[in-house]
Amino acid sequence: MEQKQVESRWIKVRVGKGQDRFAVRQQVVDEWREAGWMVAGRTLWSNKDREDTYFIVPFVRAEPERGEPESEPAPEKPSWEDAPDWAQWLTQDKDGWWKWHKQPPRQSAFADFWHSDGLVGFPVRGAPNPDWKDTLECRRPSEKPSWEDAPERARWLAQDEDGMWWWYAEKPQLHDDQYGGYWDSVGLTWTEKICRGSHNPNWQNTLEHRPLRPCPMCGSGDVRLVTWTGKRTRVQCMNCLLLIYGGDEEDAAQAWNRRAE
Repeated sequence: MEQKQVESRWIKVRVGKGQDRFAVRQQVVDEWREAGWMVAGRTLWSNKDREDTYFIVPFVRAEPERGEPESEPAPEKPSWEDAPDWAQWLTQDKDGWWKWHKQPPRQSAFADFWHSDGLVGFPVRGAPNPDWKDTLECRRPSEKPSWEDAPERARWLAQDEDGMWWWYAEKPQLHDDQYGGYWDSVGLTWTEKICRGSHNPNWQNTLEHRPLRPCPMCGSGDVRLVTWTGKRTRVQCMNCLLLIYGGDEEDAAQAWNRRAE
């Protein structure tokens, strides 16, 4: 399958004093979308705390010359055998376009499509898909996501029974109902879908906290969160047995990391 390259642009816009920077950004995005482009990544801001600022928005052509003609939509998704070497994720937008991504993709907050930083390829257009949010796949679904690729706000990682991996800002709660087994965030705290692996009957044991810093005393990396009495938690080096206590897992982890800096 021939891979089509996508034209990209970085647009820099200055916001004057007294202007609403978010309204200006939305106006820029709307104008570029009308011209056949779409947002390809996060907006970069400068001097956000000042009245006079500027921002940079990455765009790619929404309708480049690529894949199969629109009059003959392809019902099948692209095969990983035809994926470029740099592609690590595959998604489909609501309008049917399939995309290869080099970096972890995210759902757009403004429209029904996926976007990511770095390279994006458009192999083929299928039929419009109302379930486009469930199309995220990674090249190696059997592998657990690496913490090296985790967003800064991610503190927990877990996998649902159906194989989907998620990042969480707060410790999620375990649920098992008519929809199957899954982890759920507390309240409206931040979560992010990563990719779908294989069905996992042992999904209840996949929850893990972001790795802790090595022990400040002996340098060992074998450091663990251990539940103590009640809700009290400790972090312990399994080599030299150094202990630090905290109220819950996150308090204990932050206390340990501060000590280990």
